[in-house]
Formats: sequence, structure tokens, C-alpha cells
Amino acid sequence: MRMQRAEHDEGVALVLAISFMLVSLIILSTLAACVFAHIRQSERFVSFKDCFHGIEYALAESLLELESGEDGSIGVGGWLKSSPANARPKAPAFDEEGVEALRIPSTPRVEYFAVALDWSSDGHDNTGNGITDGADEKGLYSIHAFARCNGVVRGAEVVLRRSDGGFLQVSWREVAPSQMKRR
Repeated sequence: MRMQRAEHDEGVALVLAISFMLVSLIILSTLAACVFAHIRQSERFVSFKDCFHGIEYALAESLLELESGEDGSIGVGGWLKSSPANARPKAPAFDEEGVEALRIPSTPRVEYFAVALDWSSDGHDNTGNGITDGADEKGLYSIHAFARCNGVVRGAEVVLRRSDGGFLQVSWREVAPSQMKRR
């Protein structure tokens, strides 16, 4: 039996092919990870934007109720009834008892609710002047609005002043749900 002697360059093609495949696999894996990260970021942005539309929807409905002489609270009827008077240290959460969040008809994945408070009768010093429900709080209201979409929750607080022509916006700020504490 005769043995063949290996040439010094035999097998180099195999090593080069495997090396090329490994490098290609690393590059493709990195690109795939980047693409999936961008997809997740885009989905999160869309949910964040849709939540903002939910907040606007809640604020508009709440303002319409206030202008028609109602209490301005939307989707929290059971929560308002179960809360002791003047003992609301924070706005409710979506999963809290009595909150029946509403959905935007054109975007049913977005849920929203709003709580409107009349500063002149809420039993708190909202202006920080040391006087509870004083004359300077007359005609002032705050609306705390929340929206949720695909796990994203956004909240806003709008302060309004009643005038002869309706309501004027005094201030607006976006807040995280955990920051929705009374003034």
C-alpha cells in the first residue's frame, strides 16, 4: 500500500472557505441585530405617538364636558364614586378599581381616561398661598389625562381658567403616571 504525500498547500481552500463563512456569519448577525433593534424602536415610537393622540382625545372630551357644565372626568366614574371626598392624592392608574378606560374609535388599541378637578372646591391649597380653596382658585381647573398603547403609558396635566368665552389654557405639562400627585 502506497501512501500519498500531502502537499503543503492542500486544505488551504477549506480553511479560507470556513474563515470567509465565519466572517460573513458575524457580519450578517450584527446586521440582523441592528435591524431588529430599529424595528423595536420604530414600534415603540408609534406607540408613544399614539399615546399622545390618546391624551389629546381625553383632554378634548374632558374640556367638552367642563364646557357643558359636567364634571369633566372621563372613564373614571367608578373610581370617583369609590374615592372619599377630597382624598385623592394622585390620579388613578389604568388597572385601579373603578377605572373604565375608553378607546379611540379610529385607533382601538389606544385607551384613555381623564380626571378633572375644580380647584375652588377640592379642599387643597393648589396655588401655594396658604389658603385652601381661596378666591384666587376660583375658575381654575386641572385635567389629568392618561393614555396607554402597547404597554406605553403617558400622562399630561393641563391647568385651565374659566373665562367669559370658555376656558383658557394656563399651563400644560407631560408627566409620568407616578408623578401625578396633587399640587
